[in-house]
Formats: sequence, structure tokens, C-alpha cells
Amino acid sequence: MRILITGADGFAGPYVAEALVARGHKIAAMTRGAAKFEHSAYASWHVADLIDMTAVRSALAEAQPDAVIHLAAISFVGHADVQELYTSNVVGTRNLLEALSERGLAGSAIIVSSANVYGNRTAGPLHEGLQVDPRSDYALSKVACEHLAAMYSDRVPSVIVRPFNYTGVGQSDQFIIPKIVNHTQSRAAEIELGNLEVARDFNPRSFIDVAHFPSFDAAIDHILKVDADDALYLQYLREPWFNDNTPPSWFNPQVHLQAWHRFLATPWVERPRIYRDRGLRDHVRGTGLGRHLSSLGTKLDGLLWKAGWR
Repeated sequence: MRILITGADGFAGPYVAEALVARGHKIAAMTRGAAKFEHSAYASWHVADLIDMTAVRSALAEAQPDAVIHLAAISFVGHADVQELYTSNVVGTRNLLEALSERGLAGSAIIVSSANVYGNRTAGPLHEGLQVDPRSDYALSKVACEHLAAMYSDRVPSVIVRPFNYTGVGQSDQFIIPKIVNHTQSRAAEIELGNLEVARDFNPRSFIDVAHFPSFDAAIDHILKVDADDALYLQYLREPWFNDNTPPSWFNPQVHLQAWHRFLATPWVERPRIYRDRGLRDHVRGTGLGRHLSSLGTKLDGLLWKAGWR
């Protein structure tokens, strides 16, 4: 079988290709730009940015795959450019599926999602019967890709896989295990792992954090209470975001201002504000982003509504 691997020059691609070649398959590689390296497991190389539909169609015409393994994605959960993350992961996947639907596929497309879609559960084993609970833009982008696979399932047979943490030689040191290994090899005096206690810097009286409520319904009830009580609403808005109203050393105002500018410059689809208890409850439960209201997101939403920008 001739199998095309997208994101073939990423960390996982060569490992997958070697395993498939050992089983007698012929592997075509698709990369966003010029390949980062040569690898004997790949029989052919095809360049296409998945955002470029014309390039995707051309690469598929060259590769003539019987099946596809879709590895291409921004895989770092903390990727700073949210717009780029959604564009690459969601739009790229949509373009690939659309192009495959146009030409047909004898086998299946394997859509690589992530165990991040299960959220931050701490109790009990994780299994595919659980409801997805994305808690990051990365996880939400992967849920969207799964829905895209379902949308195209009548035209492109697909299988969704949700890998957990995996590591090995060649993985970027922005991931935790390679970072620790590189630190040990270099015998550096310090290692940067991020702020392990970032919550201590924020003023809890300034945000509505669903993690602090005994249940999701209790959080919704409180949101409705704040929405109906202007004095309580203003109380939240008047509180400083940081404890002692002092930004911590890791806070970069310029980076955050740029993020706010991009966010506010994005036009919103006009929709009425939802006042009814049942309407808000259904809205919060029914949307991925709304269902997982973050502290900053909740406050920003309120500010936009109060300012009449939404």
C-alpha cells in the first residue's frame, strides 16, 4: 500500500514511516517546505502547505496515496500564536480532507488527535467513551479536527487516534522530557520549566474560575448571579488582576497587548446577549470555548459586553 504521511519531517513521522516500511508499505512524505532532513524510509517527497489548497491538490496528485496518516499540526500546547494554531491545525485538516474527498481514497485517513481532548481529569482511567473536555486552544483545535473527520466520513473513510505523551530522539526541547535530558547533558546550573505555581500570582477576587466551584452547574449559577447584579459585577471589575496589583516578573505587557489587539481586531458575528437562565446555561454547556470558561476569558467577555463591543 502507498501511504502518505503529512508532517513527515516532524518528530513522529520518521518513526511511523520506519514501522510501515518494515511491514512492506511504500511511504510518501508531505512537508510544509523543504524537508529538514533526508530519511531512507520515504520513497518520495512532496511539498505543500496545508493552508494552500492548490498545493495540497497538487501534492496528492503526485503522491497518489492509497491511505493517509495526518501528523501535520502545531503540537506544542503552549504555542503563543493562537490564530496560527487554529489555522494550521483546523483549516489545514479541513483542506486535506476536502482534497481527499475530491480525488477519492482507497484506504483510510488516520487523523491524529490528542489525549489532551480529555482535559485535566485526575480521577479514574481515561477511555474513548469519555466526553471530551478540552482545556486549551490546542486541545480544542484537535476536537475540531475530529468533528471535521466526522463531517467528511461519508466521503473520506477515517480513523481518529488520540495519542498520550510520547517522546524519543529528535523531539523538540520545548517538550518537558527532552528539556530535562538536554539540561542533564549540558550540566547546566538551572533549568527553565515555566512557573509551576503561576496561580499564586493572580488575584482570585478578580476572576470567575470554574475550578473553584463544586460543580459546573454551581459555576453557571454564579455567572448568572454576577450577570444580574451590577454591584457584584463592578466588584469583580475593580479588583486588580494580580495580587498586590503588581505584575509578576514573567508578565510581558507587550506580548499581552499584541494578543488583545489581535483579539479585538477580529470581527465578531453579531448575536444578541443571552439573559435568560436557560439560554445561558444551554449556551455555556453547548460550546467548547464557553463550556470551559477560563478566568481571563470570562472577564474579557464581560468587559466587551459592558463596553457595547459585542
